[in-house]
This record gives sequence, structure tokens and C-alpha cells, in this order.
Amino acid sequence: MNLTQLSRLALAGPALLLVASAAFAQGVAVAAEPQRDFREASRQVHLDFHTSEYIDSIGVDFSREQFRAMLRRGHVNAINVFAKGHHSWMYYPTEVGYQHPNLDFDLLGEMIAACHEEGVRVYAYFTVGWSANDAIRHPEWVALEADGTNPFREAAAALPDGQHPGGWEYLEPSGPYADTIYAQLEELVSNYELDGVWFDIFKAHIPNYNAWSLVDFAAQGIDTSDHDAVAARRLERYREFMTRANAIVAEHLPDGTTFYNGTTATYFDKDLELFKDTLFAYNTKHDLEDLPTAWGGYDIFPWRSKY
Repeated sequence: MNLTQLSRLALAGPALLLVASAAFAQGVAVAAEPQRDFREASRQVHLDFHTSEYIDSIGVDFSREQFRAMLRRGHVNAINVFAKGHHSWMYYPTEVGYQHPNLDFDLLGEMIAACHEEGVRVYAYFTVGWSANDAIRHPEWVALEADGTNPFREAAAALPDGQHPGGWEYLEPSGPYADTIYAQLEELVSNYELDGVWFDIFKAHIPNYNAWSLVDFAAQGIDTSDHDAVAARRLERYREFMTRANAIVAEHLPDGTTFYNGTTATYFDKDLELFKDTLFAYNTKHDLEDLPTAWGGYDIFPWRSKY
């Protein structure tokens, strides 16, 4: 079924407006079945915040009281606040990552405190697939095509000077990069009282033939010309990552939830094709990220939530 057929099917009946649902995972067998959380929020805000090192005075005018007032004014009862953004910077003191160089206080901690004071559920946003400065520091972590080319750099080189292809180099959460995330996640959930972690940029369809990945294929006895075997192993690595990340969160936040953005995406046909692989089963809550933009606007929220 393609997107056009799916949208017609959804629009044929009354729209079911759900921010999140635990229904997808019912009956799906996974290696470590997580505890489901059915206490879904009725007004959840996704607070994206991605600032490069070229932006100064981060959070300099932050006011916990003003933040609380906006939560009340918006009738918000759950919110995703930023812990690590697409430029790799953390918005809190860290010993295993990199705090934003132009931030001089614990911005994450202040936001969490404000939410607790208002009785608002709070989830930490944590980027995975896009982490620009991690890619610069560790180019060996960047996902490569089978011929060794870097798809992001190829796309950038094809554009006129000054234009950006969108996004960043992709990092698959496996190998040494995954180990880095585990350490950062352990620090995050052990130091902050959260209701869960919201992991962003999961693109399990993206090929990865970097040096570590090739070693892994060889260790598994996989011929890299066997595309089905390569794809199956790639999906297995994603499952290994989510199993480990879920366990870290559960150890420190017994009631904390996890969501991997991309596992419930329906923007393109390739997203829908991934549903058969049931990566969404590792979510302990399901969210639909709908933004006022062309690729995921509010206009498609009704049929996406119905699906």
C-alpha cells in the first residue's frame, strides 16, 4: 500500500486524533519486551533546539518562572526538552560528552525543575543519527555507501556554493558510536529525574559500509554483495542498540519511557516499508512528530494518527 492509498483509507472514516498510542506494539515479539506506558499526555509539546557553536549567549535570558508561566498558558501537561542536539552539544554539564561552548549553566536541569514545579511530564530529547561535531571528530563513524562514498558530502558537492543539502552526515548507532551514546545516556538518566527519553533520527534504511561495519559483517560471516543479508544484519544492529538503550533507561528510571523517532514515520514509502521490520516494538510509548512544515505538517496528522 502506498501513501496515496493509505491516506484515502484513513480519510474514509472519522479521524482519530492521538498524540501517542501503545497499540502498535501489541503482539509483537522482541528480544526484551519492555513495560508499556498507557498514561499518555493530552497536550504534549516537542521543543526542538539545535544551536551550533557559532551561536552565542545560549539561554542567557532563561527564566524558570517565565518557562513555568508558558507551560500553564499553553495548558501543557507533557514536553520534550533538549538534552543533546544535532550539533552534538549538550545543554547540561557532562563528563562524557560536550556541553555547548556558549552555555554557562545547567539549562536542561532548569527546564526539568520548571516542569516538575508545574506537574508537567518531561522527556529528554537526544539526537542519534545526526550529530555534526561527533562526525567531524570521528569521521570513521559516518555511514558510507557500498562504494565507500559519503552520501552527504556527495550531495553537498553537487549544490551551488553556499547551499546546504539538509541534515548532516548520518551516524548509525552501532560500534564505537553506540558505546559513546550508552555512556552519555547512562549519565543523563542517572543525573536527572525524567519521565523518559526521546531519541531522534533513526533511519534504519540507510546503508552503512564504514570500516567498523565491514568488520562486523566479516565477523558475522556476511558477504557484502548479499544485500538481503547486509540489510538483515543492519536491522539486527538497530535492535541491539534499542535493547541496550531501553535497559539503561529502565535501570535508572523504572517508569521512564523510550521513543525512537523514525520507527513510526510515514512521510515516504520507504518509511512505510520499514513497518514490516517492527522496530517500533522497542518504543515504550509512541509519538507522532507533526510540525508546521512541508515534510510533516499538521495537515497529515489525522490520517497518520488513524494509521
